[in-house]
Amino acid sequence: MSQTHTLQPSSIRFPVQPRLVPAIKAAYFADLPPADITLELLDDWYGRLLRVKGVDIAYRAVKTWRSLYNVMAGMKLCPPGSDPSQAIRRQTPPPRHQTWTAGEAVRMVKGAWRAGYRGLACIIAVAWDTSFSPVDVRTLTPAQAMQTAQEWGFLIARSRVARRLSARCRHARSAWCWPMSNR
Repeated sequence: MSQTHTLQPSSIRFPVQPRLVPAIKAAYFADLPPADITLELLDDWYGRLLRVKGVDIAYRAVKTWRSLYNVMAGMKLCPPGSDPSQAIRRQTPPPRHQTWTAGEAVRMVKGAWRAGYRGLACIIAVAWDTSFSPVDVRTLTPAQAMQTAQEWGFLIARSRVARRLSARCRHARSAWCWPMSNR
């Protein structure tokens, strides 16, 4: 006796950035079955996104569409391996090229500290010293801190090695970050 399981919409998980939801929901082909969506419809949708939202949102929306197409193909709503969006040549957003010097980072830390934003100063200092992403810095806990004979560092699940902290960052951490966790 075989058992069939129906997929509920809440049971399907895929990464969709919240800022892309309006671009995907606003698609004028949203009421069509996935197998009926053609290259012409997708190309027109992509062109409209380019004009209205810009290269970054249009690029990410097509990227999200492509991942959704794989999910829909897995659910047998459309033929696998024949995604019409693969024929669209997307414009790539310009790469990030901003760099910071140590002096700029120190001035930002000091400015935030003097303005009373000590948590922000701590986040900037840790982000600069460790090269962690902002989300990794915001989610650090005292349990992830480790200390050797002369250095402090953090262990996170996404990193294979501990990241060590400079003296300035150790000062900010000890002056503001960890006393907050003991309250």
